[in-house]
Amino acid sequence: MNKFERFLLTACFIELFVGGGGRFLEVGPFSLRQIIFILILVTYGLRIIFTKGLLDPKINKFISFNIGSIGIYLLLFWCLVSSVIGLAHGNAFSTIFTDFFRISYLLMYFPIAYYFTEGFMKKELIFRILLWSGLAVAILTVSIDICGKFIFKDNFLDFYNFINNVFSNDMFFRPSRGVFYKSHLYVLFAVLISIQSIYRKKAGFLEAAMVLLGLVSIVFSETRGLIYALMFGVVALTIVDFVHVSRFVKGVANKAKVLGSKEFVPKLVICVSLVFLTPYLSKSMVMARFTEDTKQVTPSQHNQDKEDPVERDESTNYRVMLLQESRDIVTSSPATFMFGAGYGTKIGPAEQVIEISGVDILVEQGLIGLGIWIFVCLIIYINYFKIYRLGAELTDIDCSIIACMTAIGFLTNVNPFINNPIGIGFLVFAIVCSQVRLNEVRQSLPQ
Repeated sequence: MNKFERFLLTACFIELFVGGGGRFLEVGPFSLRQIIFILILVTYGLRIIFTKGLLDPKINKFISFNIGSIGIYLLLFWCLVSSVIGLAHGNAFSTIFTDFFRISYLLMYFPIAYYFTEGFMKKELIFRILLWSGLAVAILTVSIDICGKFIFKDNFLDFYNFINNVFSNDMFFRPSRGVFYKSHLYVLFAVLISIQSIYRKKAGFLEAAMVLLGLVSIVFSETRGLIYALMFGVVALTIVDFVHVSRFVKGVANKAKVLGSKEFVPKLVICVSLVFLTPYLSKSMVMARFTEDTKQVTPSQHNQDKEDPVERDESTNYRVMLLQESRDIVTSSPATFMFGAGYGTKIGPAEQVIEISGVDILVEQGLIGLGIWIFVCLIIYINYFKIYRLGAELTDIDCSIIACMTAIGFLTNVNPFINNPIGIGFLVFAIVCSQVRLNEVRQSLPQ
């Protein structure tokens, strides 16, 4: 692997982890994320040609068929079908193209599969980059939170405009001046990875700092989806760890003793505490958006202040409206329910993807498309279940990937991550990691 390819892949993951929605840097009509994506595909294509590996599945992963590549091909095919359906329904071509181009990031699976399967890049390196990137985003967002809430409290509008100019409107401020950034997804992942290190007693300064600052950043963002996704991720970590520790313990009573062991009790305390704290934190996040010191003083809002904050929660109300609009589209005909209304379908006022990914996929790609998406996500769990059945140990990275995929599985239904490059990038990386690990386990078994 030459230095340029290594640089491209490293830049790809750094940009994915810290670049938010991908529009931070733009060159003409293309963002930095899109440019790197195209460069990686072209570079990988040239490698296939120059190494004369067009018909060699070890080099040309486009013709290497396994559960991962088959799932990706099925999904890409159905995305193409959805584009045709959208055109047939008279949807705007520009919107259809945008929808399909966004999903085409799935093609990253093939170069990633080559570079990681053949050992040119190490997943441990990518996880280290993820931790440092998550810490950087956490420090950035906490700093913006502190500045907005305290330092520039009296001239917040100037600070708001400055931040939005720098970050191309990729920072979303709450009325209480907390900020949400799309790269909070990877802050969440970095926190889960760090908690896994704490579970296995391998945590260092980086992991400790990540948990502390990451949690502060998530709470300050006042994003309920993040805190619930964190809860589901930690629950997944705890369950996987318990299954792993007690796999050779026979009998229910003996397995119960594992729960009460000195090794497992701290993990159980962390998990249970988070489960009980999450509803409280979620409610406090809603209330924080309507605190007395942060509301805008206008006559109309003075009247709104008398209402129940939950009823004034525009985020929830907007999602309810989108669900109603989506229901009307999906139930309009059996064909639409099965095949979808096609890419480019407008749902209520939303021109592009809505914040509930599962519903968005169902509307545009139908029950068949939603089923394919679920299958592709389940590939990771299928691979790790096979590894477990073969008697191999689940590494820290394996457990972290399971937890991260569980978290994004919940989070994507309140924020559109899984059918966007920011989520697709991790999805294809996770599929490749699970397959590489499964192949390693199979090769280690006696013939």
